[in-house]
Amino acid sequence: MGGGIAILSGIGTLGFLLSLHGSHERPHTPSSSARFSLIQSWNVLKEFKGFRRFLLMNFLIQLTLGLVPAVLPFYAKYVLHMSHGILSILLASIFVIALFCIVPWTHIIERIGSHQGIRWTIGLLAVGLLPFLLLGNLPGIFGGAVVLGAGLGGFLVLADVLMAEVIDWDAHEGKIRREGLFYGINGFILRLGVSIQAVLLYIVLHSTGFKPNPTGVAPIAVQDGFRLLMGFIPLVFLFLAYLVIRRYDVPPSPFTLGTD
Repeated sequence: MGGGIAILSGIGTLGFLLSLHGSHERPHTPSSSARFSLIQSWNVLKEFKGFRRFLLMNFLIQLTLGLVPAVLPFYAKYVLHMSHGILSILLASIFVIALFCIVPWTHIIERIGSHQGIRWTIGLLAVGLLPFLLLGNLPGIFGGAVVLGAGLGGFLVLADVLMAEVIDWDAHEGKIRREGLFYGINGFILRLGVSIQAVLLYIVLHSTGFKPNPTGVAPIAVQDGFRLLMGFIPLVFLFLAYLVIRRYDVPPSPFTLGTD
């Protein structure tokens, strides 16, 4: 256990160090020391339709990516009757594949652009979740995990790229940079996802009559509830995210990856 934590910590640290290679502030960028009230900050949501679309899309995808690992241990135990060791391998496969897909995704985005890239990412995440809804065998689930990891890798790249484009476009239009405002609103909205996850879990588990037990045996209704949480509900979130981002109108920034 301790060795696994050390390995994951090392990989994470290496990733952060490598990210510093491309993280720098461009000189002569417009900035502002003006202070904005809370009301003025939230007025950005009314004035900037592109940011609203990004915010809702990002919230829906993050909600999906938060719900899946929260439900997966229950799904593995009560639907697949999977051991803890196999579950660990399944979870690790998703994140390891996502890590290895980050570099290929940067080249893909350079060719197809960030707008097309996020649509591809949503599609991969949806395809990766289908086996959890429709299949109940290990090969299918691990196949879905591979596709899910590829989609996760794309989103890890594109979330910051799209946010940077929002900030650059706002600076271009308003002649000041307001990174803190956008990141603050985005962070606040994302925190709401934790509460929504808890409500979804409570509603589904309570309505299906779930009762934890060490054997992993559960009625069909409970198993269907976990399939709902692992497959149908996240797919609905991803479908809504696709509809929102399909009409995304913030132009790609010359300072970020690619053009559409």
